[in-house]
Amino acid sequence: ARISADAPGLQLTAQGAKPVPGHAVSVTRAGSSLAFDEGALAKKAARAGCEAAGGRFQDRAIGGYDRTGAWLFRGACA
Repeated sequence: ARISADAPGLQLTAQGAKPVPGHAVSVTRAGSSLAFDEGALAKKAARAGCEAAGGRFQDRAIGGYDRTGAWLFRGACA
């Protein structure tokens, strides 16, 4: 997991998607790309990476899949 400054992400709320400020967490895997159906695994790795960096992971941040084999969670690490 790589933590970086980025534009705010979105989080799901009862009123719909709302902006969520915070750092982005990009998740890749050495050796082979992550697949589109590995979002739960990527979110678990994003949480671990954010917490290891001293941040608080925002579970409701919406992740997105990049065709290069990475998952990106904008605003997920506060």
